[in-house]
Amino acid sequence: MRVDGITVQFNCPQPLRDAGFAVAAALFDVDVALDVPDASTLFRKLCATAAPNFTQERKNMVAFSYGVRSSPKRQLMYGSAAGEGYAACVITEFIRLGAKKGIFALLCHVIGSTEHRADLLDADKELGVIVGSVKEGPRVRMAARMRVSSPGDVRAAMDVIVKNYEKYFASVLCEKQPTPELEAMPSYLPDTVVLQLYRDDGEAEFADYMDANSLTFVALGDAERPALCGIDAAAQLHYEGDQRTLVSAAGIVSSIRRSRLRVPFGMSELSQLLRRAYNTEKGNRNNSFTGSTETVLLAHAFSDAVWAEELFHCLSMTRRVGNILGSTGIGSATRDLAVDKWRLDQDIMELRDELMIARTVYDYRHCGYESNRPFQTWRRKG
Repeated sequence: MRVDGITVQFNCPQPLRDAGFAVAAALFDVDVALDVPDASTLFRKLCATAAPNFTQERKNMVAFSYGVRSSPKRQLMYGSAAGEGYAACVITEFIRLGAKKGIFALLCHVIGSTEHRADLLDADKELGVIVGSVKEGPRVRMAARMRVSSPGDVRAAMDVIVKNYEKYFASVLCEKQPTPELEAMPSYLPDTVVLQLYRDDGEAEFADYMDANSLTFVALGDAERPALCGIDAAAQLHYEGDQRTLVSAAGIVSSIRRSRLRVPFGMSELSQLLRRAYNTEKGNRNNSFTGSTETVLLAHAFSDAVWAEELFHCLSMTRRVGNILGSTGIGSATRDLAVDKWRLDQDIMELRDELMIARTVYDYRHCGYESNRPFQTWRRKG
């Protein structure tokens, strides 16, 4: 991968090209390209005005973070042992500017393949669920909401979130797997993390979950397919749910960029949860008071040849959100049938090799025979 201004050039490495990869080279246009960014740079380039707009104009913000497995999309957004993420920078700046303008609470949970939501603010809570109603949109219930009123409260909450997400995603955070077996068949955990800061006008609104506006930071699942997709039932279930979430996120961003009147909020649980953030929840009295929502999509990718296939999938998301057809929410996240077919062909070839090995082992017959001839050189010892 090479970056020239706001154009990203993808060149397929020769080994992958020899294997028949469907795309030899491609160009992708982006709004901003950053080489080896850190959290402070991302905050300065993309989120510097989020806190003032949130305080002064009541503008919501939604930030999507997307990338290949092991890319630091979660670390840069939420923070790590190396330092705080840009989400913490935005929230801390907002608390500093508007700490006396309501009640502020943090909520952080994981959207996975089951109905229960892992709580990253309180790991002991395992009953968090998304509950919908006729009067309002779906909301996460039975999950911890931590009040914050100072930068110290924010740092304490983010430390808990970092500790819990590192434990939850331990199998996919490391860039290099510890064993050759895991390198060939890496773990697959494409769950989505959602961190939200809510502002409520008073205690009654806080108790009724009627937040006035919010900041939302979403770390989407990985850009790659699981090994031998379609064979492992658990991995297949994860993959299908992840694709629905990715396609719905792409549909939201594409609709905003192309000024479509209808945004596909019903494609996944994530998109339904974002209705209020985009002022589209029916019957919500705050819709007319809240400004337009700012949206940011960050794609994280490695530039070396080892991650070439996943890199192409990741960059294809940027092409999809820039295309008006991407807002329809139809098809795979890559929208490249030739690439998707190539991966299926590779899986089929891999399965054929495994079946041949298994058949050879199964058909093995031990050959033995009996003989009455005495051993001429046999001697007793001892």
